[in-house]
Amino acid sequence: MRGFNFKSLRGHDCIAVNKSLFDVPRAKYFVTIDHSFLGKTHSRKFLQKSEACKFFVANYASGQLIDDNGRIMCTKTRKPYNLAAFDVIIRSRAYGGLGETWNDFRNGDCSGYCALQLAVLLGYTEIYLMGVDLAIDGNTTHYHEGYGQRAGRLKRDLARYYGFFVKGIAAANKIGVKMFSCSSISRLNDLIPFIQPAKALR
Repeated sequence: MRGFNFKSLRGHDCIAVNKSLFDVPRAKYFVTIDHSFLGKTHSRKFLQKSEACKFFVANYASGQLIDDNGRIMCTKTRKPYNLAAFDVIIRSRAYGGLGETWNDFRNGDCSGYCALQLAVLLGYTEIYLMGVDLAIDGNTTHYHEGYGQRAGRLKRDLARYYGFFVKGIAAANKIGVKMFSCSSISRLNDLIPFIQPAKALR
């Protein structure tokens, strides 16, 4: 997505994931599984101003979340999540495959996978993945500078995410959902067709 003209997405239904919301402020939907996205004040304020329908996926499959008097609390930090900026809170209790109901929302342990599951539940039958490449370019982990992750650690995470995507794509094929990769370096290109972004946006 480096150098991509994000204005070309206007007029298309977009699900923005994490920091991409800053580049696609007119996205129809926003989804994240990452509570740390709200850690910075400017992110929280930007999210509140966005007109996107905002989904937060609470990852109960991790074993680190519990319900505490109606609030979602992290057992690791012992702090409740402040989710006032979100329109929809989804409690997700499983990783692999794709759930067919909102109560069976699968998360794949990453926000990009949550976007795939969300698109399926919203009824989309053609899904174009932009920026979901599960790859690292040298030491560059994202198209933006929004994260301080080390490349070595992220590589291990990406290998795990890839395994979830393999199962998710297989599940999508079974229900007739067509998926396309819009990244030439995506590890998913051996599973789904690659299409140039310009052609996908026609």
